[in-house]
Amino acid sequence: MWKAIVIICIVNFECYYFQEKPMDYYHNYDECMIVAKEKERLLLKGYIEYGYLVEDTRIFCTEAPTV
Repeated sequence: MWKAIVIICIVNFECYYFQEKPMDYYHNYDECMIVAKEKERLLLKGYIEYGYLVEDTRIFCTEAPTV
């Protein structure tokens, strides 16, 4: 199982780490990356609409530990 992570860095601020709450898990890496890219797009759009200057974004999927 995989979980999506998005990191957004704002000029003159810090970087913000986002993960879903409640956490959604994806069956494979490719499915997770599709979701992560869409989450990045939505977050980036929101920050830009509120006038923030986004310096950098990163997306990745990490394998969640299984019980």
